[in-house]
Formats: sequence, structure tokens, C-alpha cells
Amino acid sequence: MPELIASWWPVILVLGGLLAGGVKLLLTLTQLREARLQIRVLEQRLEEDGKMVVLPTPEETQRVGRRTWSRVAGLLLLTLFLGTAFLMVMVPQFNTTSSEHEEAALASALATIRRAAEMYKIQHMDHYPDERVVEQLTTKTTVAGEPGDELGPYLRRSFPQNPIDKLDVVHIVSRMPDAPTGAGGWLYSSETGEFRANTEGKGSSGTDYFDL
Repeated sequence: MPELIASWWPVILVLGGLLAGGVKLLLTLTQLREARLQIRVLEQRLEEDGKMVVLPTPEETQRVGRRTWSRVAGLLLLTLFLGTAFLMVMVPQFNTTSSEHEEAALASALATIRRAAEMYKIQHMDHYPDERVVEQLTTKTTVAGEPGDELGPYLRRSFPQNPIDKLDVVHIVSRMPDAPTGAGGWLYSSETGEFRANTEGKGSSGTDYFDL
């Protein structure tokens, strides 16, 4: 979430600018109405005092109002145009940044799990975890891989989620397939100790998630 907010903060700024432009437009219109009211009040007072003062005619006041409206509308349209152009250019870059974060998070999770499996193998007579891989990496075991208090755990926290699909389920296979199964989470070969993301698609680098 913090990475997402950080990558989208320019968009938030643009939207804030558009909102500020709308507020400025409303303030300008309010000031214009107040100016017209002040002119009317001044006209009434001068008429009551019998003084002759040249004031703007209604036509002149309307022309001034139209010019003010045109300027404000032009400013707002310019802001909308620049904001739209900015979003069209920057949004693809933000999507790329998000994809880069996901790919990096997946690579990090895979490295953590693979290191844990290798450490397990070193301390368990050169045997990788079996189909109980989640329990064997997250709890203490005996040298034979049974529940105990001699070795481990190799993952201090709960088993990592797949950052792409947010699943932590591990699908056990005898041999690693050539492609993900589509079920999500992780794939683990109990024969070879190979561990992969059971995820379709590519990262921002162009590498398949399955091949990381």
C-alpha cells in the first residue's frame, strides 16, 4: 500500500489541482456577484443623494462579466487539458512501476523460501522437505523431518504469500510441470525441492513469473 500511494502521488496532485481550479472558479463567480451588488447599492445611494456620477451602464457591466466568465472558463479548460495530458502520459508509467514492485516482491519471496528449503536439506541428511513442506519449514522438526524440537523453524513467520495472487497455498507435485497450473499460490516438487510461483503472466522485465 505505501508503494502504491508513492507511485500515484502525481495523479493525486493533478486531481487536487483540478479541484483547486474548480474552487477558484466558484470564488471568482462569487466575487463577481458581490461586485454587481455593490454597484447597485452605490447607484441607489447616489440617486438618493442627488449626485451625478458616471457609473458603468448595465451593458458595460455585462461585458465585464462576460470577459470574466471567459477568462475563468479558459483557465479551467486549460487546467483540465493539462491534467488530462499529464494522466495520459504518466498512468502507463505508474502501471509499470506497480508491476516492477510486484515482480521484485515475488522474487524476494521465492528467494526466502528457497533458502529455507536449502537450509532444511543441509540439516536433514540431504533431504528436501516432503509434502509437509509448509509445516516442516515453519515449525521445529527432528532430523528425520518429524515434529520435534531439534531443528528449525526455517521460516520464522507464517508461510509467505504469493505477492501476485495473495495466496499462500502450496501445491505439491512429484516433478515440476513446464507451466503453471492456474490454481495460484506456489508449486513445490517434493522430489527435486524445486519451488516456483504457480502464476501466469509476465513481470515488467518480460520474464514469466513462473520462471523467476
